Amino acid sequence: MLQIFVRFVIVKTVFFAGYKWYRGFLRRHPEISVRKPEKVSSAAATVEPEDIRRWHRMVGANLEEEGYAEILKDPSRLFNGDEFGLVLDPETKAVLVPKKTKNAYQIDTGSKKSITVLNSYSATGQAVPPCVILPYKRIPAEVTKSFPADWGVGKTESGWMTTEAFSGYIKKVFHPFLVQENIQLPVIFFVDGHKSHTAFETAEECTKLGIILVCLYANCTHIIQPADVAIYRGLKAGWTKQVRIWQARNPGIS
Repeated sequence: MLQIFVRFVIVKTVFFAGYKWYRGFLRRHPEISVRKPEKVSSAAATVEPEDIRRWHRMVGANLEEEGYAEILKDPSRLFNGDEFGLVLDPETKAVLVPKKTKNAYQIDTGSKKSITVLNSYSATGQAVPPCVILPYKRIPAEVTKSFPADWGVGKTESGWMTTEAFSGYIKKVFHPFLVQENIQLPVIFFVDGHKSHTAFETAEECTKLGIILVCLYANCTHIIQPADVAIYRGLKAGWTKQVRIWQARNPGIS
């Protein structure tokens, strides 16, 4: 930006901003930090605060119309579900090699799949046992046994969430948790608008179980999903680090 100013206002470029200037600039402006930008869609980038406020008003009005307004006053009956993916074979950005090395290689495990983890929390901070979706056609018994007994473990070919897997989580994990914890039904369960959460049969099953599904405002879950904002970024970075360490110690094994 400074170079552009110098070029067009003073006409002649007096210097080029090199690495030394860059480090000095950061020292002079401690309020500025280097951050890796997160990719968002063009629709997500244009979400305005008033859009979210309008959504809150609309949801409140609809729940009141249906006779559920009292639930909004009880944080133990308000739940948010959010899922994230963990890549099994993260791409290596850079490695250190001797200068004369022409090419640097990494053994490819051939795995392009991922694991999906669905977590749910109440407004009181109470956590529901998570659900882990694994990329298997048939989950090995030793893998299933490695998970805590109250966790949900599902399978899809890709490791992504599906309508069937989400419905299984509701029936086998989420609803039993509500009953076990003596949480008054019905409850409100906020989820994003992914097709795996919005299928008619899933919504119908939830209604029978006393679970009211409410979709969050589209294209802004990176802003209003509590876990997405506060937890998942660090967790995914830690996962990637540990996977790379494991791959370095076990080359070629997926």
